Amino acid sequence: MAEHSAISRAETKPWQFKRGVSGNPSGRPKAVAALVDQCRKLTPLAIEAVRRGLQSDDERVALAAASLAMDRGWGKAAQPVTGADGGPVVFSIEIVPAGGKHV
Repeated sequence: MAEHSAISRAETKPWQFKRGVSGNPSGRPKAVAALVDQCRKLTPLAIEAVRRGLQSDDERVALAAASLAMDRGWGKAAQPVTGADGGPVVFSIEIVPAGGKHV
């Protein structure tokens, strides 16, 4: 019974999606899909540009190309997420009612 009332309250909130109804019924915009398609068609040219960059006499260009190739081919190196003291990240949430008095 308590579970049903919790669902009923959530469904009456105007900012939440109703159960079984898509929040984006028309899907991803067609223009975005077309842009992605056009960019993917340029992949061979982009790979060739990276190849040329790797062979550049300018070390900065060669390093940038190498970094790009490694990141795309192997993924970026994992970055640990830690708190200020090197320990775990701690989140705290403060609830303030509409009246503005702290709970």
